[in-house]
Amino acid sequence: MHLILRSCLVVSLSLLTGVAGAATTSGGTKPDLLSSSKSETGTQTLANAPFNTLLDKFLRDGRIDYAALKADSAATAQLQAYVEAIAAMPDSEPLSSWINAYNALVVHAVLTRYPLKSVQDAAGGDFRFFREILYTVAGKARSLDDIENGVICPRFQDARIHVALNCGALSCPPLAPHAFEEVTLDSTLDHLAEVMVNDGHHVYMMEGKLVVNEIFKWFEQDFVRDRGSLLKWIQNYSADAAIKALAADVVIEVYPYNWALAAH
Repeated sequence: MHLILRSCLVVSLSLLTGVAGAATTSGGTKPDLLSSSKSETGTQTLANAPFNTLLDKFLRDGRIDYAALKADSAATAQLQAYVEAIAAMPDSEPLSSWINAYNALVVHAVLTRYPLKSVQDAAGGDFRFFREILYTVAGKARSLDDIENGVICPRFQDARIHVALNCGALSCPPLAPHAFEEVTLDSTLDHLAEVMVNDGHHVYMMEGKLVVNEIFKWFEQDFVRDRGSLLKWIQNYSADAAIKALAADVVIEVYPYNWALAAH
């Protein structure tokens, strides 16, 4: 997840105005975002026990304790086994497996280069961490960018993806405490969206303006597609009465993204 190579990159608000109405769901009902992708993918075969064991032991407040993980040879072997399972999984795996693959490979890529201060500067800097580190994923050599922008975004077309993918930086959404399972994915993504919108860090009001994580602007077209506008998407998950009452013309600003490593 980085700034430069994004096939899902946002276009400006002025360009989106003409399509916003078409993207709005009628009657305010929740769109079935996963139904079309389910028809094109198979059942989940990627077994998540190794990744869950790692998360249970080393995840604290959404961040991995990389120092402790690197010192635990049994845990690193489990992570390696999961990486090998990702390599062999079918390309037809559902969204849950692709999110798990991305998140686990970020952990693996950081771990093999740890200690490091920032994913932005890792692997030679200039976001090469996301473009040039290759893993075999579903039988094909892919970078993290390939997974996110070549598979996940175009294949599954669900803006909630952006609250589930963890790129290893402090400003990324927290790493989920458990691997994603397809049978509970819809409710899990809704929960993570609610957490991100209401945690006071990624979305908040300041001097009458709505301030958001840059992720919301980078991928604004995805939120517009799903709810008609970025503001409507946020309001759908917000528990803040002031945010829910905002007019469509509210000024939306972003705060600078912090690419420092999210490590416990």
